[in-house]
Amino acid sequence: MKLVFGILIFLLIISCNSKTEVAESTFWKVSDVTKNEERIAVLLDEQPKILNILVKGEVDAPFQIMANGLGERKIYDFKKGAIDTTLSDYWKSSVCKTIYVPKGVKTGDINISVLLYSKEQ
Repeated sequence: MKLVFGILIFLLIISCNSKTEVAESTFWKVSDVTKNEERIAVLLDEQPKILNILVKGEVDAPFQIMANGLGERKIYDFKKGAIDTTLSDYWKSSVCKTIYVPKGVKTGDINISVLLYSKEQ
């Protein structure tokens, strides 16, 4: 009886964990902070609802990140200095072309991660 009870608890724990989606952020390093650079994020299985853009680094001037998708366009402005932030917005396109646009940046280091979610996390 203890064995059956133990197996049931184990299965309950596994089923609870399988419903929790964990998204791992994969950053891309902007190779030259003085030039535009772009990447594409795609969510194949479902229609997304949330767009998260994580930005880490430090630059000597302002810059923008533009997010473009099918019928979607968002522009996010950043100031010079140290940056460690997450932007979250509603998003309907299953594709997101993310473009880093320097606005006078000469030196620095920027890392960007773009995640599309099918539901609120």
